[in-house]
Amino acid sequence: PKTFYRSSEIERLAVVTGISAWTINWNQAAIYIWSELIQTAVNEKKLRLLLECIVQDGFEMRTDIIQLQSEVESWES
Repeated sequence: PKTFYRSSEIERLAVVTGISAWTINWNQAAIYIWSELIQTAVNEKKLRLLLECIVQDGFEMRTDIIQLQSEVESWES
């Protein structure tokens, strides 16, 4: 499975999903960028869209991502 650890790859996900990329500090380790991106996605109600984009980009075989997707869908309803 694909791993997103470069800030440029993570930033592309933010742009594709319409998340406010300008609010994220891109000059830090990927784990902290992910944390900020996920928090921003939650705040902007775009977490489901972010997860869909991650799955489309190569995480489709990861059961933890798929489980998280279904949990997000249940939170939203």
